[in-house]
Amino acid sequence: MVRLVVNFHYGGEWIKLPKLVYSRIFVHTWKEYDSDLLCFSDLVDQFKNLGFYGVQQLVVTGPSTKYYEMEFDTGIRTLLYLVSDDNLFVVDEYELGIYVTNIVHHSESYSIDI
Repeated sequence: MVRLVVNFHYGGEWIKLPKLVYSRIFVHTWKEYDSDLLCFSDLVDQFKNLGFYGVQQLVVTGPSTKYYEMEFDTGIRTLLYLVSDDNLFVVDEYELGIYVTNIVHHSESYSIDI
């Protein structure tokens, strides 16, 4: 088990050009969250609790701040393997989707300072 800090970014908008970024306005945080309990549906439900009608895409940043799409619990397992602090974003079902690589195709390399 790993204790996570999970940051839910919301209330902003996706800026697609010249580089994909999310204009962060609000952040809701789960502190000391048990990684064994983390599941895709709980993340989606939290975004709905924050006012989203539905979740079209669930997006996470990798260690280099590159965005990745996460689908289902397969993405959660890959995410837990890669990062200790999660920064989560969402594309509401009424927004245009964004193009990001699925997290299961993660190819970044990085080192962790201990």
